[in-house]
Amino acid sequence: MARPSQRRDPLAQSQTQPATMVVEQVRVELLYDYSRLPAPQRRLAEEAARTIKPRLRRAAADIFVIGAALNGVKAQLEHGQFGDWLAVEFGLSRRMAQHFMNVATRLQAKSEKFSHLPPSTLYLLAAPTTPDEAIRVVEERLDAGDRPQLARVARIVELSKQAQRTPSSPAPAPAAPLSATQAGTLAREVQAAMALVLEDALAQALARLDSIPGDKQPGELWGKLFHNREYSRVRNEVAALLRQVQARRAG
Repeated sequence: MARPSQRRDPLAQSQTQPATMVVEQVRVELLYDYSRLPAPQRRLAEEAARTIKPRLRRAAADIFVIGAALNGVKAQLEHGQFGDWLAVEFGLSRRMAQHFMNVATRLQAKSEKFSHLPPSTLYLLAAPTTPDEAIRVVEERLDAGDRPQLARVARIVELSKQAQRTPSSPAPAPAAPLSATQAGTLAREVQAAMALVLEDALAQALARLDSIPGDKQPGELWGKLFHNREYSRVRNEVAALLRQVQARRAG
């Protein structure tokens, strides 16, 4: 009878042995003042920074590659297919994909320089609403050895937008006081305009009153007015007012 072979279960072995993370030994420039931290926390934070920063750099560089690839596929797919492909293949939203594509579109020419920035800063800088001037300013800071953080880049973008906006129109100068002659002319023009409006209103009222006797069915109210003196009084007053207005305009 063959003896059963003693094979090790890799799953069981992984459960009993602690996992070991292999970290590339690369020189990482640390910017934070770690002397502000107590010794145990300082060592922990420094080691974490040396682990994280190279990976962030690779993540930023990968954004350019991913964005360029997405742009290429989107240009070839029909409307609606691109979103389905993103969701099914990667579980990626259109908004996140657009971030990648914006970075590739606007910053690809200088990807080596901008890949030093964190992804969130890249997304802001490459947004369609970010002025080209803001990108130029950040590029100058990078050339000078600076590494502007997200808050500072956001401020640069906002200032560039403000500079791009059309200046508001200057407030009109206060009008000079009218002379007596100008004031008189203006008053006469206003009175003439009001007279025209009043004359038109009175003429329409008089025409309506004069049409009442010819109405076949003037209605109860008009009928009562027509058969008493009230109608004649109203009609005569309107006619007299109309004549006065016309006389003033003619004079």
